[in-house]
Order: sequence, then C-alpha cells, then structure tokens
Amino acid sequence: MTLVYLLTVAALDENGGPATLRFANGDYHEDGENWPPRLIKPILFAERARATWLRSDSTSRGDVEIDNSDGRFDYILDYALDGRALTLQTWDGATLTTVVRGTVSRVEVTRTVIRLILRDRAEVYNRPHSLDTYAGDGSDLEGSSDIAGRAKPKVFGSVSNATPVEVDFGLQIYQVSSLSDCTITAARDRGVALTDEGEYASQADLLDVAQTP
Repeated sequence: MTLVYLLTVAALDENGGPATLRFANGDYHEDGENWPPRLIKPILFAERARATWLRSDSTSRGDVEIDNSDGRFDYILDYALDGRALTLQTWDGATLTTVVRGTVSRVEVTRTVIRLILRDRAEVYNRPHSLDTYAGDGSDLEGSSDIAGRAKPKVFGSVSNATPVEVDFGLQIYQVSSLSDCTITAARDRGVALTDEGEYASQADLLDVAQTP
C-alpha cells in the first residue's frame, strides 16, 4: 500500500471555537473522520546546523501545501492558525506514525494553494524575555524617568566590561545586576580602578543619606 500522509491542525474558527482541520494526500477512512485528499505537498523541512562559532541562529523552514484550486477551503482564511499545533502522520495500511509535531507560524495563500509555514524551532530564542523593568519613579533603586520601562540587568555566569545602570543620581548608586547572588570583583571609572570599601549591611543602609557614600 502507498504511504498516506495525514495532516491535522488544531485551529480556531471565526468565532474563536476549536476546529480541527484534517487533510490527507490519499484515501484514508480508518477513524471515520473526513480526510479530504487535498494535501499536495506533505512536508518540506530543511535545517542547517549552526556552527558553534556562529552567533546567528540556525535556519530551518517547514511548510505543507493544501490544494484549494476550487476555492472549497476559502473559509480557512477566517480561521486562527498562527501559533496553533500541527501534526503530520503517516499511514502504511496498518500503523499510524507521527512524523512531525510543530506549530503554524503563518499562512500563505495563492489562487490555488494554501501553504502552512511551520515555525522555526529556533524562533523562540529570538523572543524578548519578560524581564523586570524599572519603575522610573525615583523610589528605592527604581531610577529616574529616564530609565522607566527599561529591563533590569541580570548577570549569569561571568561578565566582563558590564556597564551598570544609574538607579540613584543623588547617592550615585549604580546597579550591575538585580539578582541577589552577584559578586563584583572589579570596578572602574573611565579606566581608573575604584577601591572596594566593603558592603552595606542592608539596602536601607545603602539608601541612608546620613551615611558617607
């Protein structure tokens, strides 16, 4: 028996309700569901491994194509597909095998084809992390309005030549990391080494204007 590819997409319909889209590239009726044989390109997925010395992400692309030459599936264009789960399976006449589990990134449409673009697996690393930000209201170590909304720095591992953020102009307090386990081994002002005079007992002591900085 010729291998049959089965595509399933967990979409949302025009009213925001769940709608499962099913397509095949051949005849399949084993589960009693309707599998229109409109899958004309089951899968194309290419990936280039990233060398360790490259800073850019690896390049990967996957897409599937659905025949819509008669406009029968135009209604899909009103569905929410971005970010929805996509599964591709094969049927050999006896066994269903999952080939790909992915997420739809976007939809491309021509006069005859609906193309579902799979999300690059490295794309998640390009998203900004939801970091703590400075209030910029002049309160304790929240800085002035100049840095309102700016992400607070966090140090992981060893960091060289980090530029601290000024969080209190009057007391000349600068923040290197908002994490509690950060240790500063050296500090310089315009290249001149600064002397470590020891730690403050608490943040309250650090903000006490009666103490000598």
